[in-house]
Amino acid sequence: MSKEKIDVYLEGQKSAVKRYCFKRYEAMGHVKYDKPCVTISMHGISFNAACRSYFQRKPFALLYFDSKKKAIAIMPYHERAKIGYKINPSSGSFLISARKFVTEHIRKFTKGQRIRIFPLWDEKNKMFVLDLGKKG
Repeated sequence: MSKEKIDVYLEGQKSAVKRYCFKRYEAMGHVKYDKPCVTISMHGISFNAACRSYFQRKPFALLYFDSKKKAIAIMPYHERAKIGYKINPSSGSFLISARKFVTEHIRKFTKGQRIRIFPLWDEKNKMFVLDLGKKG
């Protein structure tokens, strides 16, 4: 961050109207995590790029919910099942549009609200486990 003195000129004027001393801020970009991170919002469930290797050649996911322990399990799946969700890729990350699932089992979100969770990978069952009591 640096300070810069800038003279401001209005259109059509030859002399400065005012001098400002601005602090310049550089864009931080999105927060990047080296480990898997899941964000739940009104749009569904999104995964950061660190999760991509777990979903290789598996364009669908099965969702599970444990109401007593308030936990979600997300299992990458290779074919579309009647109860499966399509994974929608974007730049680096990807999203499961599971709005109804999120609203029914987690909560209703308004614009800008989200929950960030660092999931555990269950190697035996090949699925992510999201403990809603342990938010990031």
